[in-house]
Amino acid sequence: MTYRLGVETKPPIKELRKALVTIDKGLPKALNAALKAGAEVVSSDARGRASTPQQARAARQIKPSGTAKGASVTLTASKGVPFAVAAFLGMNRRTGWYAKDKYGASAGRQALPWIGSGWKVGGTGGPAAINPAIAAKQEEMLKRVGDEIARVFKPFFGPPT
Repeated sequence: MTYRLGVETKPPIKELRKALVTIDKGLPKALNAALKAGAEVVSSDARGRASTPQQARAARQIKPSGTAKGASVTLTASKGVPFAVAAFLGMNRRTGWYAKDKYGASAGRQALPWIGSGWKVGGTGGPAAINPAIAAKQEEMLKRVGDEIARVFKPFFGPPT
C-alpha cells in the first residue's frame, strides 16, 4: 500500500514536457530529477520528525518522488515495515491479538487515530511528521527545485538572469 502526498502540477506541464523533448530527449527525465530533489528536502525533514518508536522505525519508508505530475513524498508499507502507513496516518480500529473482545475496554492504542480526509497538504492535521515537514520546508523545497531546473537548463539557455 502506497500513499502519495504532494503537489501535482496543472496541465501546462504537459506542454512544457513536449517542448523539452524537442530540445533534448533527456530533459524530461532531468525535470523529474529536479522535482525529486525538491521532494527530498521534505522527505529528509519528515524522517527526522518521527516522534514515536513506531514512526522512527517506519521513517525509512518516507521517500521522495519526482514524476511528470510533480514532486511528492511517498509513504509505503513493505514486508519489513508493514505498519508504516498506520504509524503516520493512524488507524480506526485495532488489529491482531489486540482486536479481541477482551481488550475492548482498554484505553490504549496501537497507533495514532486515523487522520481522515479533512486536511490540506502543508496545512494543519494530516499525516504525522510528513505534513508538518511539508509546511516547514515548502519554501526551501521550491528554491531547491528552482536551482535544479536552472542547473539542468543552463547548457541550453545560458545562466538565469
